[in-house]
Amino acid sequence: VLPLAVPPGSELEGVAVRGTSLWFCDEAHATVYRVELSEGEIAAGTPLPVRRLELEGVARRAGKVGFEGLAVAPDGESVYLLLERRGVEMTGCSSLIYRLRAETGRLTAVGTPIEIELEDCTWRLTALDLWRGRLLALKTRYPGEEYLVIEIDPQSGRWWPTCDLTEMARGLAAEGWSNNLEGMALSECGDLFLVSDNAVTWDAAPGGPPQARERTLFLRVPRLDNLPVE
Repeated sequence: VLPLAVPPGSELEGVAVRGTSLWFCDEAHATVYRVELSEGEIAAGTPLPVRRLELEGVARRAGKVGFEGLAVAPDGESVYLLLERRGVEMTGCSSLIYRLRAETGRLTAVGTPIEIELEDCTWRLTALDLWRGRLLALKTRYPGEEYLVIEIDPQSGRWWPTCDLTEMARGLAAEGWSNNLEGMALSECGDLFLVSDNAVTWDAAPGGPPQARERTLFLRVPRLDNLPVE
């Protein structure tokens, strides 16, 4: 267990690793933290120091619908930060992916963000990763319980579905597993790993979140590139 010295009430939604650096996005405080694992010895039980990065050119909004994922390119300089949803039903909703450049102590926006228009405001994007030079994101709907993995060209912003996990997720929910899929990672061979968020918390509370009704799901989907889109 590696405790992190983040502010009280933090809600860490996305994580990425590059070399000896860990990156986290905090939805509650609308910010990004960086942790260096190579900065000397840390005594057991001592929280790892985090560096809060200033965000330049990014519309910040703390709360429950905010930064949900991030991805860091192999060069450690290009960073992508996901805003899960913005807008209202009357004018339409969309998700944004900010293209950022990592500089000392800050992340600076590069160009305009990628905007993914949503069918309606029950949809959102959660989780973000890089795969074969493309961005990969979870596109989910609730109510309605639909789950898609989509691929996004980080240059043009064009996107397309890679696979549909809806039937699988609904089937697991019927067996008592939470299908609120929010976390995603890919292995080098293309295996997809998914994790659910089944803790409903609006404010940080002593003792942690209340007991969930469903079981937390950690799912491996072998070889993503072999899965068809239905």
